[in-house]
Amino acid sequence: MISITVLPTLLIELLLLLIFFAVRRLKKLPALNVFVLIFCLLLVRDLLYSAFGNPTILSLSNLAVVSVYLLWLRLYTGRRVIDAAYILFNCAVAAVAIVNIFIPVLPLSEFAIGLVILADTFYLAVFLSLVSEYNTQDAGIILRTRFYLAAGLILVNLITLLYGYENAIMQNLVLPLSHFLHAYVLFQYTRLFVEEAEKTTGSLAGNLDSLFEFMGNLGNAIAEKIDIPRALEIIVSSASRNIGADAGAILMVDQYEDLLQVKATYGIYPPLTPVSDIVKLSPGSVLEHFKHTPVPIANTVLGSV
Repeated sequence: MISITVLPTLLIELLLLLIFFAVRRLKKLPALNVFVLIFCLLLVRDLLYSAFGNPTILSLSNLAVVSVYLLWLRLYTGRRVIDAAYILFNCAVAAVAIVNIFIPVLPLSEFAIGLVILADTFYLAVFLSLVSEYNTQDAGIILRTRFYLAAGLILVNLITLLYGYENAIMQNLVLPLSHFLHAYVLFQYTRLFVEEAEKTTGSLAGNLDSLFEFMGNLGNAIAEKIDIPRALEIIVSSASRNIGADAGAILMVDQYEDLLQVKATYGIYPPLTPVSDIVKLSPGSVLEHFKHTPVPIANTVLGSV
């Protein structure tokens, strides 16, 4: 029979699983699967604790949860050499703790396991603090969550170390509330996915507006029977603004010589050939020089291919 004190945490864990599947529908990421492992660990922990009442079960689950969060971090940052020592040490502690459940002769108290868990949490917090957008791809979710995640895990494990798992406040307040740390990370994933979707939608809308503007301008040019240079100006202007470029140009090969002639420009396009100091005095002079100076194909990328 399930203990009444464990029932609230079981309900919260089932709710977290439902939240996970809702978030995963937005976007499937390998790192998200880590949270299934965390929630399953918590469910198994509470069921076993309800059945046997041994606090070592809670200690082992907390040790595993911190280790899984390190795995989550490493899915973004890649493994570190020092992680091998971390894994070996934690496996040794877990093995001794499991043996102690059945043969309580080894000198490993709940307080000692709590110290190991707290040390592991600080280990995780240090590597979370080292993450930046310059050294980690897709670092956004870590940058959003690392402070509250690290602080929450340290606080929960410190309170556990001081008061133990069998304290009534721990059972009915601290342990259930600790689940909201995992919910917070999932919530930040949701925010990140929504912001990415809005950004993508905005970009597509901008591209669509640029395309409509381009087609409208080109249609007007055709309807007015305007000349080719004007049509080329519409093309280079729309293309440059569509990709966010400051300047653009259309150059065409001369019919009789191996020269590139400037046919249309947008913005102040940098000259492809050296210019005199007088020309450099004003942007307008630079632009006019570029427009009216043919460029030998041999002096361009085309000529070197």
